[in-house]
Amino acid sequence: MSKDLLPEVRSFVEEHNMLSTGDRVLVAVSGGPDSTALLHLLYRLREDYQLALHIFHLHHGMRTEADLDAAFVADLARRLGLPFHGEYRNVPQLVQESGSSSQLMARKVRYELAFQLAEKHNLNKIAFGHNADDQGETVLMRVLTGGGLRGLAGIPPVRGKIIRPLLGTFRRAIEEYCRAMGLAYRIDASNLKPTYLRNRIRLQLIPYLEEGYNPRLRERLASLADILRGEGQLLEELDRELYRVLARPQRDGTLGLDLEGFLALSAPGQRRVLLYALEKIKAPRFAADHIETIRELAGGPYGKMVHLPGGFWAARDYDALVLGKGGEKSFQARELPVPGMVAIGDLWIKADLIPRERASVGSLGKELGESCAEFDWEAIVPPLVVRPRAVGDRMEPFGLGGSKKVKDILMEGKVPRRLRAMVPIIADAEGILWVGGLRRAERGRVAEGTRKVLRIQIEGLEQLGIRPGGEVFRP
Repeated sequence: MSKDLLPEVRSFVEEHNMLSTGDRVLVAVSGGPDSTALLHLLYRLREDYQLALHIFHLHHGMRTEADLDAAFVADLARRLGLPFHGEYRNVPQLVQESGSSSQLMARKVRYELAFQLAEKHNLNKIAFGHNADDQGETVLMRVLTGGGLRGLAGIPPVRGKIIRPLLGTFRRAIEEYCRAMGLAYRIDASNLKPTYLRNRIRLQLIPYLEEGYNPRLRERLASLADILRGEGQLLEELDRELYRVLARPQRDGTLGLDLEGFLALSAPGQRRVLLYALEKIKAPRFAADHIETIRELAGGPYGKMVHLPGGFWAARDYDALVLGKGGEKSFQARELPVPGMVAIGDLWIKADLIPRERASVGSLGKELGESCAEFDWEAIVPPLVVRPRAVGDRMEPFGLGGSKKVKDILMEGKVPRRLRAMVPIIADAEGILWVGGLRRAERGRVAEGTRKVLRIQIEGLEQLGIRPGGEVFRP
């Protein structure tokens, strides 16, 4: 006679602190044996924990039988008297539009909808039916595709709102429980085809290894995941401390790691702190070769950038390894009124006319910082514009005695490459007056005969990596 799984699952739930009295739980139910058993067991536990259960089912639009699956789960919810949230998404169309695989897209949509429903209905837990066989398959898959300790630790029993009460129970015991309890369930025929890597591992590789090497392979893999997860938790405490020491949040909202400190770490230390930092910016789990690419970038020349899946990137700045998401920012050219002010992103650019006596460069020994520049108003040819740099831009910097490429000025100013298009170029009708915060032009120098001074100030330049203590302008 099949054993009742309730004591085993209750013990697993308690061991991992999955449920608390009064929890409101969204149960993801596909209609298969795992999720059907999960719902049945949580329904039996509801009085012990005073649970409020809601059922979530996603129709992926991928199989002809999907309509029957959705109807089956809806009827199950009706018979149990539980709220039902059925959702439909055309996953094949999303796959075609994104270029992702159908399994990855279905998983992404499923998790996104589950969190949206939990938020909408004030549910504090989301239960999925992953079991111990899924754990073993995940460990083997990550061995084949590459992964560190965190990847080999497999699926966590608890992660944030997500709980997996069946993760300690094998599929055969779950199916026996369904039969013993008279639970009907649906069969997803796609799981029986060796189309995807996980299916091939389940249908071909694991049976082969069990027959030829270890008949208890599934148990060994699940045990390995448990052991590595425990050791991983200890290492994560060290990761947090290491990250705290190395983290250099950038003013543009990206995340930096102190480059000197990062390069001083061993290769394993670099990999772990990278994985921790990538989690901080909510990046997906990158494959091992992506992590190695970032490590190579850190030790390479300044200014290089690599693009990663999901729109993420890594860049090697002068003193930081920077991680972020999105493309290079820029802005549209705008006229700068005199007097007046314009906003460019998070920058504020202000222009004023002041008497010669109030000019900061009125006498030797007085200096202007990188956020302010002054010009002889009578030497300026309006209108003034604020624009991003253009290909081929040149200017004659103050005191140089010749022209210079704006590109070189930005490089010498150690402006990160990804931010150079946001550095404001102040120009009049005759050319560039100021590469904001870095170099001003010789033209328009304030002299003894100057009667009226144009003062331009920029607030927020530090967000572009232009640091205080930059170039000083002298008369």
